[in-house]
Amino acid sequence: QLIYITLGLIGLPVFAAGGGGLAYALRPSFGYILCLPTLAYFSSLLKDKNIYLAVYMPLILLLFIGGTWLILVGKLYLDKGIGMLFVSIILIYIPIEIVKGTIGIFIWKRLKNIL
Repeated sequence: QLIYITLGLIGLPVFAAGGGGLAYALRPSFGYILCLPTLAYFSSLLKDKNIYLAVYMPLILLLFIGGTWLILVGKLYLDKGIGMLFVSIILIYIPIEIVKGTIGIFIWKRLKNIL
């Protein structure tokens, strides 16, 4: 993931919509990309101790860190209201992430004995 971020920031079009370069860091979604390596690392440390914590803690932190970036950049550069941005994060992404996390845990429990 660090290589992916580095390649994108030096200008290769690896981010969404073929984006790349330092200017991409000013996009509202870049906060999510920025915190992925750290969250993946912590999730890998926790997976054998507590799978629920390993899945849901990074999801919550991802939404908090990425959402904070989205709100800051959205307010500064897109002139969007903070309330509208916050509600859109809460109402749209948290339920989806909970469902995806639950499905991931279900699949992991089924496959961990096979693999």
